[in-house]
Amino acid sequence: MISVPWTARRAGVVALAAVAAACSVSTPSREGANDLPPAEERDSGEPEVQTTETMLPAPGNFLLDAGVAQQVIDDITDELGPVMVRSIDIYDQYAIFDAQDPTIPENIDTYTYRDGKLEDPEPVHVTNRDLEELPMRVFLLSDVRWDLVAQLSQTAISQLGIEDAIVNHMGVDRTHDTLELRLSLSVTGPRRSGSLEATADGTVLEAQLF
Repeated sequence: MISVPWTARRAGVVALAAVAAACSVSTPSREGANDLPPAEERDSGEPEVQTTETMLPAPGNFLLDAGVAQQVIDDITDELGPVMVRSIDIYDQYAIFDAQDPTIPENIDTYTYRDGKLEDPEPVHVTNRDLEELPMRVFLLSDVRWDLVAQLSQTAISQLGIEDAIVNHMGVDRTHDTLELRLSLSVTGPRRSGSLEATADGTVLEAQLF
């Protein structure tokens, strides 16, 4: 009988344990609308393929995690190009924006970015006044310093001093009077709420409690 040194036996056990651990890692998923029951519960002749959808990993908090807001905008731009938008609202895990159709400028569509992808657009009903003001209200996504969103969120929490505060929304659009591009961050807590206003380049203008 060949004797295997103890160190070699121990190395083999460690290697097997590593393989077992790797196999136990599961990919996050959610059931599709027509997922099938287990094979033993299905009649013969029924399809064998499951329709479980593999979920993409969450990119992080759009408002609080450094770099995430910029990545969201990069993803949108990669798919739609340098699109003109009338407004955009960012929440912790999704974003909604009104975009102008570059081929039919009077058409506006609402897009939602969620789970790492754009959902199908929805048409926006417009009036004559909307169309008259549209050239003055639209802007490029690249006009905003998205890389500063997480920093602005922390500034809002610090300056407002709200107990257990969270930043739950940031809206971006042009003001009605001067048409300047503005970022408005909403901050809330169990006792108070407030907001922080900033320019498109990240300059803080005002922080106020409600």
